[in-house]
Amino acid sequence: MSCCSGNYPTNQCPLRMSDGRAFTDYSPRCNFNAYINSKLAENKMIKSSYEMRLYLQQNYDKFIEEERKKAIDNISPCGECGVGDLINDRNKELNNKYSVQCDGVSCYKTLVNPQGLGTTKFF
Repeated sequence: MSCCSGNYPTNQCPLRMSDGRAFTDYSPRCNFNAYINSKLAENKMIKSSYEMRLYLQQNYDKFIEEERKKAIDNISPCGECGVGDLINDRNKELNNKYSVQCDGVSCYKTLVNPQGLGTTKFF
């Protein structure tokens, strides 16, 4: 039996569900807006909605990386078999599992990478 096969809820670990509850941030939108406004104030930018939109567009990769780190930190204590290390060691982009090629008549799905995620579609 695998070390990750148990369904053991603890104070730190969520139940093993595949719907993303371990990674979902349920904090109110006003908390995120306050965080963005503090970042704008640090950079001495005007706090208008336009400035906020530009700031988010220009710094989206930083926010994505911060959210990724928070998600890994939330689930790392639960990984008796190194789930956190496994996520950290992998590339940020996973190869696709399937490739779908379509011609004028039909589409063909082929397995490209058994450990991949998602599908690439070529027309």
